[in-house]
Amino acid sequence: MTAHDGETWTEFPSTPDEKPVWDWLWSLEDRFLTDAPHKLHTTRTANQFKERKGQMDIFWQTPATNANDTFEYKQVLVVGEQKKSYDTGRFKATLLQLARYVRGVFADQPTRRFVHAFSLCASTMELWVFDRSGPYSSGPFDIHDEPDKFARALVGYATMDDDAMGLDTFIERGDACRHVTLDDASGNEMRVRLDKAMVRQRAIVCRGTTCYGTQNNQVAKFSWASDKRKLEAEQLKLAEQRGVKGVARLVAYRQITTIVELREGLEFPERHPFRGETVHFEDPPSATGSTNTSSHKRESSSDNTSDNASGPKKRRSN
Repeated sequence: MTAHDGETWTEFPSTPDEKPVWDWLWSLEDRFLTDAPHKLHTTRTANQFKERKGQMDIFWQTPATNANDTFEYKQVLVVGEQKKSYDTGRFKATLLQLARYVRGVFADQPTRRFVHAFSLCASTMELWVFDRSGPYSSGPFDIHDEPDKFARALVGYATMDDDAMGLDTFIERGDACRHVTLDDASGNEMRVRLDKAMVRQRAIVCRGTTCYGTQNNQVAKFSWASDKRKLEAEQLKLAEQRGVKGVARLVAYRQITTIVELREGLEFPERHPFRGETVHFEDPPSATGSTNTSSHKRESSSDNTSDNASGPKKRRSN
């Protein structure tokens, strides 16, 4: 790595303010990641995101942007928060700032499986992943002392494929429409066209319930299911067998993935004790699975935004 002399990143700014650090990161991208599919971006004002107010220090997205330099959360791939100094007393505030960004990403990419994020406080970096059961991290490390880890993070964010990035790879996207493939009652594959989204949750830790209208006046529902509850598809089948009136009829279903599968091989030796901590923000907060296809437009009462998502989940589609 020619940009690291064995002890430090040679051009890392001595005073790590926001602009010098951004210029340094951009110079690394320009020298070493010119052909990478994902590009670094930053915002200069609080109004550059189309959907909501608030600036984002550093983020990756695909190169295509609007001509008027307005960004959209539906295009954001990785979010980052940069600070001038590293203060362990501000850990929770930094994490909550990242969570604000991630919440916006999940709101506009509701079928996304997880979101990558990171903080860079002076020369201390921490890599995060947010999924529907909560965030977990690499732990903090100094980019000068562990240059390989920093370089792998930058290259990874700039070059990850859709699966590693946490994007949904189960929805087929064509020029004019989207489709998802499910299994019908006979076990045969059934291709369902997805129309406009009808319902979506705007939290991070939740079932992530998202409903789309489909052809034939049906509804496709994507949600993460707790492994401590009986699957909704099984309950709907049982209700139909017993002739229960006034509930949705299950047409097709498929389990896509689970949190256990996404976190396979990871170890979590300890959790951070947040209870009783005081949060000090530099800026006040902004104002801001599985799939089922059912033949009735009826929302389950168990799909509230406040649903407890602390347990392992399965991504399914009805």
